[in-house]
Amino acid sequence: MKKKSLPIVKNELSQGVQLLENGKLREAQKWLRLFIDSNPKHSEALSLLSKILLLDKKDSEAEKVLLEAESIDPELPSIYRNQARLLLKKSNPKEALEKIKLAVKKSPKNPENLLILANCLVANKRDNEAIIIIDDIIESKSDYAEAFASRALIRFRSNDKNGAISDAKSSLSLKPHLAQIWSLLGSIYYQNNNFTDAISALKSALKFEPDNILFINQLGELLKLDNKVGDAIAVFQKAVDLNPKNVSSWTNLGLVFQKDKNLKEAKKAYQSALNIEPQSALILSNLGKISSESKEFEIALKYFKKALEIEPSLAETNYNLGNIFQILGKLPDAIKSYSRAIALKPDYPEAHNNLGNTHKELDQFADSEINYKKALVLKPDYAEAHNNLGNLLQELGRLEEAELSYKKSIILKPEYAQAHNNLGTIYKELGRSIEAEKSYKKAIALNSDFSEAHYNLGLLFFKLKKYNLAAEQFEIAKIRDSKLKVLKCSYVMDEKNTFYNNFNNLVKEGENNSLIGSLGLRSKIKYGVKKSNPFCNDPLSYVTKIDLNKLYNFEDIFSKTAQDILSDSSISFKDQGLLTNGVQTSGNFFSLNKVSNTEIESIIRDEIEKYRIKFKTSKEGIIKSWPTSYRIEGWLVSMQSGGRLDPHIHETGWITGSVYISVPSKSKFNSGDLVLCLNDEKNIMEMNEDQYSIVEVAKGDLCLFPSSLHHHTIPFEENVNRIVLAFDVIPNI
Repeated sequence: MKKKSLPIVKNELSQGVQLLENGKLREAQKWLRLFIDSNPKHSEALSLLSKILLLDKKDSEAEKVLLEAESIDPELPSIYRNQARLLLKKSNPKEALEKIKLAVKKSPKNPENLLILANCLVANKRDNEAIIIIDDIIESKSDYAEAFASRALIRFRSNDKNGAISDAKSSLSLKPHLAQIWSLLGSIYYQNNNFTDAISALKSALKFEPDNILFINQLGELLKLDNKVGDAIAVFQKAVDLNPKNVSSWTNLGLVFQKDKNLKEAKKAYQSALNIEPQSALILSNLGKISSESKEFEIALKYFKKALEIEPSLAETNYNLGNIFQILGKLPDAIKSYSRAIALKPDYPEAHNNLGNTHKELDQFADSEINYKKALVLKPDYAEAHNNLGNLLQELGRLEEAELSYKKSIILKPEYAQAHNNLGTIYKELGRSIEAEKSYKKAIALNSDFSEAHYNLGLLFFKLKKYNLAAEQFEIAKIRDSKLKVLKCSYVMDEKNTFYNNFNNLVKEGENNSLIGSLGLRSKIKYGVKKSNPFCNDPLSYVTKIDLNKLYNFEDIFSKTAQDILSDSSISFKDQGLLTNGVQTSGNFFSLNKVSNTEIESIIRDEIEKYRIKFKTSKEGIIKSWPTSYRIEGWLVSMQSGGRLDPHIHETGWITGSVYISVPSKSKFNSGDLVLCLNDEKNIMEMNEDQYSIVEVAKGDLCLFPSSLHHHTIPFEENVNRIVLAFDVIPNI
C-alpha cells in the first residue's frame, strides 16, 4: 500500500504539533508517525511522540519511544522532560524531580520545562515553591493554559476554591479540550455543593474524552448524590458496557441500584464486581449490606466475616457485623464488633450509639449511658441518639432528663414520630395527660400507621375513662395486645354480647394471659356466665407468702437498697392514680444503677422458681403454660399515714410479687394488709368470702400471686412509711 505523502516534511511535524495543541491526540500521533517514518533518527519528533502517548495514557509505548529517542540524543531537554512525566505517572516523584532539573539546566527559560518542574515540586509536597514558579510562568506567558491548570490544582489542594475555579476557567478559555481540568472544575463545584455546575463540567469533560471510565464514574456519582438515580444508573451502565472488567464501575452501579432500593440488581452488580476481584473486602462488605437489607441475615453474616478475614481494619464492616449480631440476638458478639469498629475509628458516633443499644439490651445501663453520651459528644445533632438516651433515662426512672432528651431529638428532627411517641409516654407517666395526648397525636400525624402511638393513645384514653375513644385507637393499632384491650373496653362499657364474642374468639386463638384470666373471672361474677378460664380458674389457691428474714440478710440486701433509692434525688416518681398518700418510682427498679448486679433479682428469681416447683403438678394454665423465659420489672411504693392502693391487676404480668421492706405496726386489725380478690371492688364486705383473701404482711415477707388477681391495700394510720418492692414476672414473647 502506498504511503500517504505530504507536500513537505516540515508540514507533517508542524501538523502534529498543531493537532496536539488542539487536544487531538490520535490524529497528532498519525502525522508524527508519518514524519518519523521518513525521519527515524529525529530525536525531537520521537520525544514529542512520547509526550503525546503519555497524554493518551499509552505509557508502555511512550517508554519505548523515549528509550529510542534517548539512544539518539541522550541530553535533549525534551527527553528529560518526558522522562519526568513518565516517572510522575509511575509515582516516583523524587526521580522525576531530578530528571526535570536536568532539562531546566539545559533550557532554564523554557516554560514547559518550568511547568513540569513545578508539577514535580507539587508531587514532592513542595507546593509553595511550585506556586512561585507557576506565577512567574503566567506572568511571562499569559496564554499558557497548562500553567493555569496546574495552579488551579494547587489552589484546590490548599482549599482556595475561588482561586482554583478562576484558574480552571482561565485554562479552559484558552484550551477548552483539557478534559482533566473540566473534571477538576466538577470536583470543586461538588465540594461547594453546586451539583448543577459540577454535572455540567463532567459532561464537558466527556465531550472530549467520551470513553474515559474515570470521568463516567465521576459523573455517575454526582448524579447519584443529586438524586438523579435513573440518570446515574444509565451512566454507570455505560461504564460497564465500555469496560466490563472495571470493578469500580460495577461497584458504583451496585451502589446506585441499592440507593434505588433495587436490591436484586444491586446484588447482581456487586457479584459481577466480585467475580473480577474475589478477594475484595469492600465488595464483600457491600454484598453483606444488600443481604442485610434483604433480611438475609445469616448470608450477610458470612459476607461480613469473609470481608474482615481479608481486611480486619474496616471500621464500617465491623460496625455492620455488629448490627447483624444484634439482630440475631448475639449480643456479646455485637459488643465485640462495635468495640472493634470504635477502636479503628474512635469518632464513629453510630457505633457508639448502637453499642449503647446493645449494653441497654443486656441491662448494662451505666455502660449504655456512657456510649450514648459519647455518640452525642461526637455528633450533637444526632437525633436518634438523643431519643435512645431518653429511652434509657426513662427506664432508669429519670423522667425529667428523659423528657429533655426527647425534646432535643424533636428539635433536631421535627418529623421524628418515634420521639414524639416516647415524649407522650413521659408526659403520661408524669400525669400530664393533655401534653401526652398532643404528643401521641403528633406522632400519628407524622405516621398514620404508627401502631405503637395508636396503642399508647388508647391507653391514655382508657386512663381518662374515654372508653369509646380508647377502643377506636386499640382497633387501629392492631398489635398483639390490641384485641385484649378492646375486650377490656367492651367489659367496662358493659357491652355483654360484644365482650363474649371477643372473649370466645381470643380463647380459640390460644390467648392466655393475666388480663383474659381476670376478665373471665370478673365476667362470671358480673353476668353469671361460667366460662373455662385459660389462665387460672382459682387464682386465690395460688397465693404464697415467704419470710425472707429467715433465708437472707434482709436488712442489708433489701432495706438499705430501698432507702438509698428513695433518698436519691435523681430518681423520678410517676403519677399513680390508684395510689393515695404515697409515691411510686418510675422506670424499672431492677434497671437502676443502685440495684443492677445486686443479690435482689437473684433472690427473687430463686423464689419464683420455688413457686413454680411448688405448683408443678397443677393443670391450670398459669403453671402448664409457664413462660420459657421472662424478665422482672419492679418499682418501689412508699405510703404515708392514710395511704392506700386501689384495686387493680398487672395486665402484662404472669406472676406478681411484693416484698415488704417497711411495715408499720398495726394499731387496727388488718391495718396496711394486702387484699387479693377476683373483682375490683374496694369494699370486701360487698364480696363473697370465696372471692377474696386478706394477706397479713410483715417486714421481710414476700408474697407471690397470679397477676390476674385484683389487689389493693387496707388503709393504715400509723406515722411510719409503708415501703414495698412490687414486681411482675413478664414473659418474653
